[in-house]
Amino acid sequence: MSTSGRPPSSRPPSGGNSRPPFSGPRPHGSNSGAGRPAGSSGGSRPPFQRPSGPRPSGPRPPYQGVDRGNPRPQRPSDDTTRINENIRAAEIRLIDADGEMIGVVPVSKGIEMAQEAGLDLVEISPNAEPPVCKVLDYGKYKYEQQKKANEARKKQKTVDTKEIKLRPAIGQHDFDVKLRHANEFLEEGHKVKVSMRFRGREMANVQAGKDVFNRFKEGLLQNGKVEMEPRLEGMQMMMYVVSTKGK
Repeated sequence: MSTSGRPPSSRPPSGGNSRPPFSGPRPHGSNSGAGRPAGSSGGSRPPFQRPSGPRPSGPRPPYQGVDRGNPRPQRPSDDTTRINENIRAAEIRLIDADGEMIGVVPVSKGIEMAQEAGLDLVEISPNAEPPVCKVLDYGKYKYEQQKKANEARKKQKTVDTKEIKLRPAIGQHDFDVKLRHANEFLEEGHKVKVSMRFRGREMANVQAGKDVFNRFKEGLLQNGKVEMEPRLEGMQMMMYVVSTKGK
């Protein structure tokens, strides 16, 4: 019993260990040999060893890729014209190489006639019943079709919408310049959009903007016609005029 009057301390004596020894698995990379097959030493990986023998000579073979069992799909062709054995119909309406109508015959007979003439059997009207096929030179036929498509594309005229912006208090000189430009657009076959935006106090005098629109419209009637009459949408007034040239 202590002579100082204090209760005895529960702290272990110096140098003691109050925790029990750790008996679980050791962390990875420890120097312990437990769990390793017999004959293994340490935790380091053995050095890489090159295969013995001479190195193969000659060029490296080309890479063949990985065979996944399904071939790469072919890109579809833009040409959908059926010729010869690709014609699906059992019977066709045949036209010979001279342009004479033969009549309805089996497709095999049409192919035979084309082969005898050294030409192809081409399905020129697939939606007919039965389909219309003609004996001709397929290469020449495609060339003529492409030539016709190019000529039709050249004749097509692109119609653009040109915009002319006006102001309610536009001066006469600016008015005449914009009117001349609008007439030039109409002569070229374009559509003209005429717009006017009102700002602030200009909304109190919308009639002045309508008068400008009416004068502008009258100056365009020689080359066009009004597709949409002047219309006020919010703070903007607009109208559309289309060309009458070439009609």
